[in-house]
Amino acid sequence: MNIIQKQIAGVLRPPRHNSSPEGSSRSLLISLAALMSFGGIVWGSLLVYFKIYAASAIPYGYVVLSVLNIQLVSGRYLPLARSIQILISMLLPFGLQWMLGGYFSSGIVMLWSTLSLVGAITLLRGQFVYPWLIFFIVLTLFSAWIEPLLLPFKPPILTEEISQILLLINVLMISTIVFVLSKNKTDHDLELNKQLENANSELERNRDKLELAVRERTEQLEVNIELLKVIQEDMKHAKEEAEKANEAKSQFLANMSHEIRSPLNAILGFSQIMSMSAKAVNLNSDFRQYLDNIKLSGENLLELINNILDLSKIEAGKVHLSFETINIKQLFKGIFQINKGKAEEKDIQFSYEIDHRVPDCIEGDRTKINQILMNLTTNAIKFTPAGKSVHMKMYRENDSLVFEIIDTGVGIAADRIGYIFDPFEQADNSITRQFGGTGLGLTITKKMTDLMRGKITVHSVEKVGSTFTVSLPMVNATPSAEPESGLSLDSLKFTEKLTVIVVEDNEINQQLLKILLTQLGINVLQAYNGRDGIELIAEHHPDMIIMDIHMPVMDGMEAIRKVREVKAFNNIPIICLTADAFTNQQKKAMILGANDYLTKPIELVKLTQVFSKYFASKIQQN
Repeated sequence: MNIIQKQIAGVLRPPRHNSSPEGSSRSLLISLAALMSFGGIVWGSLLVYFKIYAASAIPYGYVVLSVLNIQLVSGRYLPLARSIQILISMLLPFGLQWMLGGYFSSGIVMLWSTLSLVGAITLLRGQFVYPWLIFFIVLTLFSAWIEPLLLPFKPPILTEEISQILLLINVLMISTIVFVLSKNKTDHDLELNKQLENANSELERNRDKLELAVRERTEQLEVNIELLKVIQEDMKHAKEEAEKANEAKSQFLANMSHEIRSPLNAILGFSQIMSMSAKAVNLNSDFRQYLDNIKLSGENLLELINNILDLSKIEAGKVHLSFETINIKQLFKGIFQINKGKAEEKDIQFSYEIDHRVPDCIEGDRTKINQILMNLTTNAIKFTPAGKSVHMKMYRENDSLVFEIIDTGVGIAADRIGYIFDPFEQADNSITRQFGGTGLGLTITKKMTDLMRGKITVHSVEKVGSTFTVSLPMVNATPSAEPESGLSLDSLKFTEKLTVIVVEDNEINQQLLKILLTQLGINVLQAYNGRDGIELIAEHHPDMIIMDIHMPVMDGMEAIRKVREVKAFNNIPIICLTADAFTNQQKKAMILGANDYLTKPIELVKLTQVFSKYFASKIQQN
């Protein structure tokens, strides 16, 4: 339809004689300047002839001012140029009359002034005419008023007869100009009529063609409309299916997050308890290393779950950086320790090297750096056969921190290196069958590196090995006063006995929380669903409530709502501790009245921070 409308508009559009309204206005301005300048040259020449030289400067000055106005002003700001031209066209003729002895006695420019008014009205095209008309009338009345005063200054040569002759010349000249303009207007109208007749003839010739084109296009559009209806119906069904799939995906991710975090909570929780108790039972260094490896592996698994199952980040399609102070040497060694067992299992020589110029602590995103190193290191071990070696290096290069993971494995063919960072790509399809994997590890690694404004490169020779190099901007940081290894339970003691009700349906998590809180000197009461928890709260009025979300009989959300309905319980802090890490659940819980929202696996540092937050006045100062 747009094409047909354009065709019809092209035929019906009248001929265009001026490129723009501004161009037409400028043409009128030039016409007025030329007309009045012609009169100025005539009157100036006559005055020179009569040897009235002083007065001749005014008409010649008009010509000069008109040329300057057209050349310098009209091209930059047309309305100003128009006003200037009208002003000098009125003022200068009147000024010349006054110099020659009066408005009526001069005869030489009386009609020139009237002509300036006609030209001004034409130039204004009916807009803003009245102010200039009033201005012209005022000048005329003023000239008539001072006529007697100016008669003594009338040049002797301008007798009554000469004034009448000059007046006659004015009439003849203006009549000639009007005749020429009328003839041009008539010729212009004839040309317009001729063009209009040609346009009408062309319209008649094209009418049938257009009607045929419209009919054919209408038939085609009817077919397209029917096809579009079918497509829209298909899209509607596809959208419904996509929404169902998305809802199923969200439900699956929520369930998987909950199911994975619950057992992981026990792994990390008890490993923290055992690590803190290791010195008391005098465990040897090997067993302590084993506990540290369990803890580091659990934390690494937690970080992977957070990246994969955080639905808000997945749906937004972006991940944000979270900067903190990192003991980079400890993190690097931790990656080595986590992967050391797998390397020994495959009989691979596994080693690491840290340059002495690397600082102990930097500012960065711990999770992203950890994931980059884990992906590259596990890949290197995966694709390196028994008897070969994998080496990790960390060194400083100017203002960058550089990691190198060097293996002597299968290598990458030269024609595949350009594709290995693409999603679901590996060096060879047989790699997937032989070594497994989804082909997402290097893609995630590159995106994480780019997000931190770093650079990742690879140098590889097939059947010889590969070297992956990651360079990240480095910002030094002051080491934390507290060691990163953990928080001692002895550092948090209370001046009075606190009572905390734990509402949790998982017995292992109940046991874990009871051990942790008991070691803090807290009296722990337990409930296995929201309904029992409300009864305990009403009976004991605790100092704090730790609430799970997903429970039988009554879930945590409903329990929070019912607790907050009781005015006496409004001041009791409610801390959600759940495996549901999705932001929409957190917002809902906070709206219902929760004070804080912690996710499983539980971190002792965060739990003790919560107690410090709500019971600062009851903490015993050492």
